[in-house]
Amino acid sequence: MKEAAVIVIDAGTGDCRVAAFSDKGEPLASAHREWTYQSGREGIPGAFAFDPEGCWRSVKELLQAVTARAGCAAAVTVTSQRDGMAFLDREGRELYCAPNMDLRGEAALPALRPFCREILERTGLPLHALFGLSRLTWHRDFAPEVYERIDCVLMLCDWLAFRLCGERRSERAAASSSQMLSLRSGEYDRALMERLGLRGDLFPRTCGAAEAVGGLLPGVARETGLKAGVPVFISGSDAHCGAVGTGCLRSGETAVIAGTTTPVLSFFDRPVVDKRGALYGSLSSLPGLWTLEANADSTGLSYRWVRDLFFPGKADAFRRMEAEARTVPPGSGGMKAYIGVGIRGEEKGCNLGGFLFPVPWNISDFGRAHFLRAALESNAFGTAANLEALWASGAEKPELLHLCGGQSRSPLWAGMLADTAGVAVQTYENAEATALGAALLAAYGVGLYPTVRAAAEAFVRPGRRYAPDPDSPYPALYRQWRERRRHLLELSCREEP
Repeated sequence: MKEAAVIVIDAGTGDCRVAAFSDKGEPLASAHREWTYQSGREGIPGAFAFDPEGCWRSVKELLQAVTARAGCAAAVTVTSQRDGMAFLDREGRELYCAPNMDLRGEAALPALRPFCREILERTGLPLHALFGLSRLTWHRDFAPEVYERIDCVLMLCDWLAFRLCGERRSERAAASSSQMLSLRSGEYDRALMERLGLRGDLFPRTCGAAEAVGGLLPGVARETGLKAGVPVFISGSDAHCGAVGTGCLRSGETAVIAGTTTPVLSFFDRPVVDKRGALYGSLSSLPGLWTLEANADSTGLSYRWVRDLFFPGKADAFRRMEAEARTVPPGSGGMKAYIGVGIRGEEKGCNLGGFLFPVPWNISDFGRAHFLRAALESNAFGTAANLEALWASGAEKPELLHLCGGQSRSPLWAGMLADTAGVAVQTYENAEATALGAALLAAYGVGLYPTVRAAAEAFVRPGRRYAPDPDSPYPALYRQWRERRRHLLELSCREEP
């Protein structure tokens, strides 16, 4: 058995995965378990929470399973969904634990709106209920008995690292999604918190993704089979680790993380703020780099919905969908899908959507394959539209898009994206780049490689590259799709009460 070099805890939105990698980035073992969230139990509109003890028990059991197969490791690191948070009291007990779906902060937004421009300029983020700022404000205004007991605010990956090693630290890229971090300094903006009437003493020291924050606690080591004292890292947010896992390490590069949603990140050598608040500014997991981000929203989730409609319970559903979609030419016979895609900067009504198609004399001209291809095309068009939003906001149009995530396993979809965006698309052997990116950052941090770039050269293995076809019909089909989407949005605005 080849002993692992790095073990990664990847606490995503839908599940938690633990994976072990060799010192060359070879996957050795993995295990996963779906999360269970609590909603509606507190009678709070939009509230979601998770049981910290149940979550931590699952993580330990997954670590034990992976360690039993891959052996001990030189390092353990944590990456997680953005916006998930935990508030601790002075003794380290959890007062509040919630995933990125928790929108209780909606009720606190009116108190923050007078400061919205200043908040955007200082944090890079517009007001939104999913960010930690609105959640902390909600506790001040609606749960003061909890608010007064808060001693430390942690992101989800920070909290898991705290459970591993007992140290309270906060990785900068993940902390950017709290809307409480200064985009320029990379530290929590205590002055802004006090200006907003919030406590400025609730935040831990920040750290980099390749900076060890402590050693594995003896009790955790006994329960998981790992060695006590193994260095613990916080690799940060899943999207930023995914970009690193494609070897996207330089200013001017762009990563497309085509998973449940599709974040599109452009890298800069300076902080960038979108004055409209449509795009999100953030620190990256790499020192000296920042990102500007758009997001095509529920692309992967929508395609899974189509899968469950047409291929319920089929283990090979995605392979069959790909093959069947290929039997229909580009444009899907005039059918267009609008199912979950969002475009940053676009005015939104109630967002009417679905599948639109010309009604022929014989409607049976449309079959299942048309729906499948139209859904893929919609995801490609939505991603291309968000790339255009980035380029319009000052991001450099790259010569190559770094593509990872589950959707990148579809050659048909990767080719559609290249043709629509007019940019070559590079895929990777390991489509699940988030855990790989976290692993290579920790491998560098623990001293297995002299630089992050050297670690990436060893860990990241390119797959197929897709060059845009100059004769493709997709640019014209994309323009048609955008025009009809505009009409749908106008209609939805007229129909709003």
